Amino acid sequence: VIDRPLRFSIILIGISILVYLPVTIATGPLAWIGIGPFHVQVSRILLYLFYFLLGIGIGAFGSEPNGLAVFARYWVIFMTVGIVSFIVFIIMVAGVTNIDLTIISCITFAICCGANVFGITGFFLWFTPKRFKLIDSLSRNAYGIYIVHYGFVTWLQYMLLQIPLAPGTKGMLVFLTALMLSWGTSAVLRRIPAVKKII
Repeated sequence: VIDRPLRFSIILIGISILVYLPVTIATGPLAWIGIGPFHVQVSRILLYLFYFLLGIGIGAFGSEPNGLAVFARYWVIFMTVGIVSFIVFIIMVAGVTNIDLTIISCITFAICCGANVFGITGFFLWFTPKRFKLIDSLSRNAYGIYIVHYGFVTWLQYMLLQIPLAPGTKGMLVFLTALMLSWGTSAVLRRIPAVKKII
């Protein structure tokens, strides 16, 4: 199925809607749960789990012979759908058009998630056909970065809370610093043989 982008994306978006919509209707889109500094939106827990398991599945079975490479040809379409659906979702949530958050906005968000996954994947496959040491390192440490980044992001945001900087500047500082710290932490942890087998 994965070598047929349209069919695969429709299936993925359909599953995204099925795991996101019922929880959102039951708990609301803005409900949060957490312990200490670790919080997550209730409505997105199953959606995050789905994409996490999807990534494991694709990683475990590889992308040959065609695999994800076919998405490179369609990255513009997927990115366009992803951006447009995200804008519609934000407008609906922000209430700019006085439209309450509805089932349509939930479906729009699920479409946004699926389209952007394939759009970003296709973008990098299209523009980076060659191998680079830095990109290879990022690829090797991606799972480790995913595991450890949350703590860095949370505490960096907290540290910058009282510093008088523009929101965009703070966001960029948090992004770059958290990426570097997470990447470095993953690289160090992967030097431990037992850990390297897992991440």
